[in-house]
Amino acid sequence: MAEYIRNGAKLKCSAGELETNLIVTNSKKVLIQNEAAANETDNTIIKNIPIFGPCKLQPNGSNFFPCNTKPATLQWQACKSDVNIGGTKAAIDTSFISCSVGGIIKPVDSGQK
Repeated sequence: MAEYIRNGAKLKCSAGELETNLIVTNSKKVLIQNEAAANETDNTIIKNIPIFGPCKLQPNGSNFFPCNTKPATLQWQACKSDVNIGGTKAAIDTSFISCSVGGIIKPVDSGQK
């Protein structure tokens, strides 16, 4: 059964080096274990999704350029269409974002205990 993701959920990009924690900013009225539940609009790089470090899809000699996806192109997919949080679809642990550079961003932990 799918779990709703919440503020602090761990995210991983298939092309990034680091895991990051989701920062929910768009709906603070629905709480899961005292943390805000995420919806499909919690999708902006830096504001909601911290940078994943060096991007394996952007080589720079023997290193890699930092993640530099364009925030406007990010959109959570496979959200729970029959549950709204703050007026938009709820993000769940099987939701994902296709990065403009080519990586896939997915929750690796919903943040629920």
